[in-house]
Amino acid sequence: MKEKEEFARHDPDKSQKFYWLAVLNWFVPICLVFTGLIITTQKFAPLMNYDPNVVGHPVFTTKDGYRVYNPLVFIIGMMKYAFNETYSEYFFQAIPPAFFCLISAIVLFVLTSIFVNAHQKNQHIHGTARFATRKDLKKYGMLQQHGVVCGELSEARVNYKIDAEKAALTLHCKKPAPLVCHSGRTNTLLIAPTRSGKGVSCIIPTLLNYGIPVYKWIKKKILFFKIRTKKEVSGRGSVVVFDPKGENWAATAGYRSKFSRVIPFRPLDPDNKTAHYNPIWEIPDSPSEAFSWADTIGEIFFGGDTAKAATDGATQYFNNTARDIFSGVVMHVRFSKDIPWKDKNLATVLHIFSSSTKDDEKEGEEENSKGPGWEMLEAMINADHGNEQIHQLIVEAANRSKIQTPKERASTYSTVFSKISLFQDPLLAQATAYSDFSVDDFINSKNGISLYLIVPYNHIKRISPVFRMIITFMIKKFSAGETNANEVKLKIPCLFLLDEFPVLGFFPDIALNAGILAGYGVTFFIVCQALNQIIDVYGENHPFLDHCKTIILYAPGSLKDARTFSESIGNRSVLLDNISASGNKFQVGFNNISRSSQETSTSLINPDELMKLEFSRAIIMNQGMPPYKGKKVVYYEDPRFKTKAFMPVPDFKVIMNQIKGLPSNRRTKKQAGALRGCPPLEGVATNEVGAQGETSPSSKDLILNTKPVEKESTQQAIERIEAIDVIRVIPADYDVFAED
Repeated sequence: MKEKEEFARHDPDKSQKFYWLAVLNWFVPICLVFTGLIITTQKFAPLMNYDPNVVGHPVFTTKDGYRVYNPLVFIIGMMKYAFNETYSEYFFQAIPPAFFCLISAIVLFVLTSIFVNAHQKNQHIHGTARFATRKDLKKYGMLQQHGVVCGELSEARVNYKIDAEKAALTLHCKKPAPLVCHSGRTNTLLIAPTRSGKGVSCIIPTLLNYGIPVYKWIKKKILFFKIRTKKEVSGRGSVVVFDPKGENWAATAGYRSKFSRVIPFRPLDPDNKTAHYNPIWEIPDSPSEAFSWADTIGEIFFGGDTAKAATDGATQYFNNTARDIFSGVVMHVRFSKDIPWKDKNLATVLHIFSSSTKDDEKEGEEENSKGPGWEMLEAMINADHGNEQIHQLIVEAANRSKIQTPKERASTYSTVFSKISLFQDPLLAQATAYSDFSVDDFINSKNGISLYLIVPYNHIKRISPVFRMIITFMIKKFSAGETNANEVKLKIPCLFLLDEFPVLGFFPDIALNAGILAGYGVTFFIVCQALNQIIDVYGENHPFLDHCKTIILYAPGSLKDARTFSESIGNRSVLLDNISASGNKFQVGFNNISRSSQETSTSLINPDELMKLEFSRAIIMNQGMPPYKGKKVVYYEDPRFKTKAFMPVPDFKVIMNQIKGLPSNRRTKKQAGALRGCPPLEGVATNEVGAQGETSPSSKDLILNTKPVEKESTQQAIERIEAIDVIRVIPADYDVFAED
């Protein structure tokens, strides 16, 4: 039997069906009355002793001798003898079957007429839209216990209070209901205007509900006994949270620290209570991959802040040339043996370009000058980069810059400086000087990691390239390689919860690959105030409505957004009754009243209704599922979350000790001893190897005054350090890191 699709429209019923119903409406009652008369006639005949003068002669006689009489004779006889004292008693004994069938026929006729004429079937010609039910939510996996919190069922008693003086709305939960929650294995888009409760209802509950390990024992039967043999853990997950103002860190880091390593990356913290991250240290040693990673850094700075800016021909040339030399200098800083590890960072890259702009022509010698940055390019060409292929890539980048005219080169370097000048900030330079964690930790760690990217809101635009760099590096690393059909690459899935997503700028990798990355265990929870914010950055044809399987909508403040989602929710068909009456308005009754039903189309929810959606409600849409009108979660009054929120955050020293246990920070005693036993190196910071000695020269001196290593003992020490398969070099007072 072919399964009927609920939301697929079918051909309307043909008019012949209604004609047959009209015919049957008369035919069945008539047959019923005639049957009653036959039964009554057959009952009346024996009462009259089959007297032919009263009941007439039989119409026919069966083989068994049963005589069948004409019912018309009974009707005629009843009219003739009904009130005769001799026969009336017999007539009334025989009439009940006919009377019963007559009443039944009248009732059936009336009911059938009402059904046919007044209750026309809705055939859903114009649309099949409807709101989802709890059964739909269960069918589509939206009633999970742990994962991304979208809301709660509509039976929850959630009220709101309007504070007119403060122009604020406050949610209150009197009775919670089961959560509308999915596992987090698909992308989610939350569109919520400012001050609409998105943090209270979705963001904080999700951080208190996602990636929580679930422990259970596996029971095995041995002989007649069941014993617990193994403890199974499921549900682990990592999160990367863009947290403007640090509110999510304060509310959720304490609870997440109980089952996950929490890492605060707040590069502008004046007390330096931040984890450190140096993107240059992420560049691998492999020549085939090094350029790609260096070029990725260049793309983040010079690719444009919007999709339109990225393809703007007016600035594209200078951005491309600036990106080219910038990538070359980044590789030079990463691989040059004359630059100590402590100086292999973006602040050094900025210092190099700043120094190059000072190499201007001396007054009166413009004609003989080679232009700005010439000495820097010569130093890049003559430096020892440890690998011929990498050295050749750096030399080619330097030569491409050399062939530019001095004026053109000066414009290129000015473009570079304008993009990376944010590293003049000493706080940012310190936060990106070295790394306390690596992108590989999210792949290799046995436990979840919670990384919070925290910045004051008024500094977001200035610092956003650094956050884009971290997120892009993670996406690039997570999506490397191939996946099996039923297996994701990340053993512990990672959710990127990006609040105020559009203010971070243009993410071409997310725009292109967000839908594919779910196959690698990477999903996104994107939060914005309106679709216009995304359109401003990614253009009118942005892909986020396509990438996100789940969309959560609060009452939109934009009419355009309301129209978009009203249309996407769809239309439904309703029956409209038209009643017309004719007659004189002064008479008691009308001469004629006619009624007709017509199927018409209407939106399931109009744009104005969406904009007036109650503050306590949310529209939850999932791919293939009807929209659900649910209630918002109120975490501070919900017993499932209020005890978890704002738990004390561990002391910063405790957090840093936990970070030492990450896979990228593991050290064996042999490696630690090798680092501490190195003699002081020329051009290498002494705190890198745990020894006491002279301080290293500046990065500028190392670049502009490159010279080969002369001492044999120094060369041996360098080879010994390079033999250790680590990138990160740490101060000597660090303990040997515990294993993850």
